[in-house]
Formats: sequence, structure tokens, C-alpha cells
Amino acid sequence: MNSTRKIISIVFSIIMTISFAYSVTAEYSNDYEWEYEVISETNIILEYYEGYDSNIKIPSTIDGYNVREIDATILDNVFDYEDVSTITIPSSVTYIADDAFLGFENVIFYVNQGSYAHEYVKNFGLVYFFSNGNMNINTVKINALKSSYTYTGSEIQPNITLKWNNYTLKKDKDYSLSYYNNKNKGKATIKITGKGKFTGIIKKYFSITEKRIKSFKVYDVQYTGKKIYPKLYDSKTNKKYKKDKDYKIKVYGGKSIGKHKIKVTFKGNYKGIIVKYFKVLPKGVKKAKITNVTTTSIHVSWSKVKGVTGYKIYILDSKKIKFKYYKTTSATSLTLNRLRSTDDEIDFFIYAYKKIKGKNYESLKGYFNWKYLNLSAPNYSLINSDFGEITLKFKKYASYQIQWSKSSNFSSIRSGKLTTNSARIYYLSSGQKYYVRARQYRYENGKLKVGPWKVKSIKTY
Repeated sequence: MNSTRKIISIVFSIIMTISFAYSVTAEYSNDYEWEYEVISETNIILEYYEGYDSNIKIPSTIDGYNVREIDATILDNVFDYEDVSTITIPSSVTYIADDAFLGFENVIFYVNQGSYAHEYVKNFGLVYFFSNGNMNINTVKINALKSSYTYTGSEIQPNITLKWNNYTLKKDKDYSLSYYNNKNKGKATIKITGKGKFTGIIKKYFSITEKRIKSFKVYDVQYTGKKIYPKLYDSKTNKKYKKDKDYKIKVYGGKSIGKHKIKVTFKGNYKGIIVKYFKVLPKGVKKAKITNVTTTSIHVSWSKVKGVTGYKIYILDSKKIKFKYYKTTSATSLTLNRLRSTDDEIDFFIYAYKKIKGKNYESLKGYFNWKYLNLSAPNYSLINSDFGEITLKFKKYASYQIQWSKSSNFSSIRSGKLTTNSARIYYLSSGQKYYVRARQYRYENGKLKVGPWKVKSIKTY
């Protein structure tokens, strides 16, 4: 009898257990934002998120139940993944479906260090921070920092990237940078200080090595009577190197007019040995005097330069706007004729030169001057363009004064001014002889200068 009761009791207990299990797993609730399913007396699995927050915080308990699991459908109701900025997962969670957060790779997760969620986000390569403490800056990965850099003349600040797992740290928000000894050759230091979510300090080091010089600029210099040590300049930036600090130089000769050899050994922040040549050139003409100005030429005389072979003169070609070689002379005076008949002035350079072993060495600085030529009578033609009209056609574009009259002595005149190469005179009497005269004019230093008149006559239609 007792054994029978025991059997009945055991069967009843099994039935009650099965019934209770069935009632627990079948329970399904809604917390307005969260839908969940009860999986035991105290634990639930989250099924859906129905909220609209951009910063989603998964609770550790709902309705007195512990949030233990997160189902794969948890965020299926989120319309746009890009609207979500952060997701916080509590340490109460002990299981998360593999594809629960598929598509949220750009969202920042907040988890407790050492929790199941921590391992989950780390294993799936998600961007995460710790909810229960700051991240130590020493745990970040530093990319793009080389062990050495070549000297540039400026402070070297490597463009580094800091990563915390898949999160790229933002300068001045997550960290700050300080540099020490990062300009000249030697050992440089980068100090990385954590900010915001990151704490701690990292110090990294790199070396700055000498820049190899393959070429440089050296300019020709003017004769001084003393030995010359030419200055050296960067080939690209034209920045001057500093003697004894950046280089040492040996000059072979360097005093007389001519070509001289130098040997340069770079030092300090630079390295390399280069042999090059520079020229010592004659002194230039300092003074000149202009006389005998005509409509086509001027006479120039200048001061003598000691120790030179002669002088070279260059005149501006106004058509090409370029100075062209004109003449060489050993004298100290010369009459200069303009290259083009339409020029109103002569612009010229005088260079002293010395001939050494068949080569001419011109002075570094040429003496420049210019002079207006005297104004000449204009070259023009008269044309009957219409009844009572006359057209003047000038050979060149310039400023002209014109007058016209029925009298050859211009006792009664009409006049005009123009800056052009043609002009038209209106309202003249038909079949009448008219006298026309024209001349050039210009202002020199505020004063009016005029040339000679040229007179012509024509009978109108």
C-alpha cells in the first residue's frame, strides 16, 4: 500500500513539474519597449525592441525578471540602423544570438569589462567601450608611426592613427598629442595623453635622420679683390644654408675674375659631399651720361671699370619686350640707334666684361637707363572718305594734335587731339581745298612735349 502511494506521489510530482515548465516557457509579455519570453522562474530572453531611442540601453531586469538572453530578432523592428548611435548591454546577459546585431557594425556598444557581452562584441569585431570604467590609452593600437623620418627643416609630426579595436580615436576628443625634440637630427618623442573615455599616457619615440643633399644652388658673385666664399641655397626652396652649421666649404681660388671650384661637405641635419663651380664676375658700370638726343638715337658715355676687356650693350626690343644684344665696344661711349623706327624711347643695359681663355665673363649687374627720343613729324595720309569728310591714316598708334584750315598759314583753324592711328574730319565744304597739319605729343614728368608739324593738303569732294 505504501509503495503504491509513493509511486502515485512521484507521478504527481512529475506531472506538476511538466505543467509548471510548460506554463513558464509559454508566458509572453510586452514592456512597451521590450518584448520578452520567460524561460525560467527568474530569467527571460529579449525578443524585440519596440522603442525609438538612438541610444539603446538594454535593461538588466524587466518586470522582476533577469535579462539573460538576447534573441536574433532583437532589433528586427528598427527601421533604420543608421539612426542608432549606441547600444548598452548589461552584465546580466549570458547568451546572445550570433546574428543579433548583424548590420550594427558602425554602432558603439557599451559593455562591462570581463562580461559575456564583452567577449561577444570582441569576437564579432564590433566597436565597443566599457560601461564600468575608462579605457587605458596604453591598450590602443598605433598605426602609421615609422621608426625614423628624414629631416625637413620643420617640426615633424607624424600623421598617426590610434585604434581601440575597430574604433578610430579622434584627436582632441579621445586623446591629445605633444612633441619633443621633433625638428633636428636625433631622438624625438611623441606623448599621447588619453581624454574623455580614455585615460593614461603613452610615450613613443622615433629618430630624425640627416637629409642627403644631392644638389644646391650657388650664385655668381661680384669681384671684391678678396677671396670669396659663395653662399649656398636649397635647390627647390632657395632657402640659404648656414655655413659651419649646415656645411663646411673648401674654395680653390675664389679671388680673381673667372670660374672657381668648391668642395662642400654637409653636416648637422644634412649629409653629402658635392663638388661644384661658381663664377667671380667683373664689377659693373656705375654711372652714365646721355647726350645728343635725336628722333632716332642717343649718345651714351659711362665711367670706366678697371680690369675689364670691354663693354656689352643690350637694347630693349619694344616689339618682343625683350632686351637684345646690340654691340660690344672697348670704348666708354657709344651712339645708340633704336632697333625699331616706331620706338619713342631707348631702354638699355651696359655690362662690363672680361675675356679669359676665350670666355667672356660679364658683370653681375648691368647699368640700366632709358631716354625719350625726340618726337618726329608724323607719317600719315589724307583720304576723301565722303562728301565734306576727310580721313587721316597714321602709320603708328600714338598721341596726335591735328588742325585744319582753308588757309595755308592756318590763320583760321579748327583742332583736335586723339590717341589712335586714324581720325576723321567732318562738316567740310564740298569742292574746297583744305590744309591739314598733325604732330605728335606726350607728357614728360608732367610737362607737355610736342614734335614738329607735318602739313598736307587735299580737295574735298
